[in-house]
Amino acid sequence: MAYEPDEKEARLRELGEFLRGRRGRILPESLGLAVSNLRRSTGLRRAEVATLAGVSLSWYTWLEQGRDIAVSSSVLERVTKALQMNDEERAHVFELAGQGIPISAKPEAMDQSTRALLDNLELTPAYVSGARWDILAWNEASSLVYDFGSLDPADRNVVTFLFCVSRSRTLYADWEGIARRAVARFRMSAGPFLGEARFRSLIEELKTRSPEFGELWTHKSVLPPRTSRKEIRHDVLGSLLFDQHVLDMMESPNLRLVVDSPVPGTGTREKMRHLLSR
Repeated sequence: MAYEPDEKEARLRELGEFLRGRRGRILPESLGLAVSNLRRSTGLRRAEVATLAGVSLSWYTWLEQGRDIAVSSSVLERVTKALQMNDEERAHVFELAGQGIPISAKPEAMDQSTRALLDNLELTPAYVSGARWDILAWNEASSLVYDFGSLDPADRNVVTFLFCVSRSRTLYADWEGIARRAVARFRMSAGPFLGEARFRSLIEELKTRSPEFGELWTHKSVLPPRTSRKEIRHDVLGSLLFDQHVLDMMESPNLRLVVDSPVPGTGTREKMRHLLSR
């Protein structure tokens, strides 16, 4: 994969920071390594990771420093194993190192079939988000629950809505948990765009507007999109329970369909029907 110089530099810098963060979380004793009283840090040393991965200390040091060095997939695989990364963390590292799948350069645009799909989900809140989690379109059910239409266009972004729009704090029953998971999933999905100017600007703006986002961003956690349950506290209908599904749009790889499916047996579907019939 070929990247612009600034983009590649940003990605390699992020790769180095991610590796350092993961290294700092591993207890040496968990790998059977001897720990002396002279050790100043709780995590692994660079030399220990280099030994476990079968690479030179100089090469691994350069990798953590974000230098532009040759990185093969086989060596990167050994590094991720040495750092005991799970599948999500491994995928993120490969993406940052330029070993991932190329991302389509197609513009983020809605077609008529996607718009019709949204409208056909009558009792199910649904919206389409872009690569940077901008909210591009939504259906009536989603509007009645989240009221995206009332947002300033600059705030029509999932992460911005969570951290910078005050009503989201009372809308989500478990705001803290949702916010923490959202940042981890945002980091993973945003890997291909870390060097892009508009993406960097969004991150800096979020850090400035929300210290909570800034703190979570430094954790370097990653999670893949997966079905998750959430409770919404609606002003009129009270508690609503949804299972959120995130689906890739095959024709437009940068777009995702986010669907909040009412949990059966909770009365949520009936409440949505009542709300939409008003």
